Amino acid sequence: MGTARIEADRSERRCTVKELRFKEFLAREYDLPPEEVEELLDDARSTLGPLLREVREYARKGDLKDLSRKAHQLKGILGYLGLEDLQEQARTLEKLAGTGQDSSVLFLENKLLPALADFLEQLGVS
Repeated sequence: MGTARIEADRSERRCTVKELRFKEFLAREYDLPPEEVEELLDDARSTLGPLLREVREYARKGDLKDLSRKAHQLKGILGYLGLEDLQEQARTLEKLAGTGQDSSVLFLENKLLPALADFLEQLGVS
């Protein structure tokens, strides 16, 4: 039943195969109807954009304490969405920044942001 609704939703708004699989995962994992999956994704869209801008800004300033705090928030969102690999990378960023390691900025730029890029594109987050 849920898959059929997601398929119907697909006709209203074009989505990629990856996005469709992600929606199916959320529907199955949390036992959500398609409209609630869309609400969850809308929440992710509205939260992730500003959060990532803050993460980038703290990294640019070298504010590792706030970078760690924002990485913690990012880790929670990614975990809630079931994105365990990305969640683990956010956890690594949180630990690096939390222990004052300047390498946290390189990790963000070279590992986490590139890994997030495909997912963010699917969500329409810039």
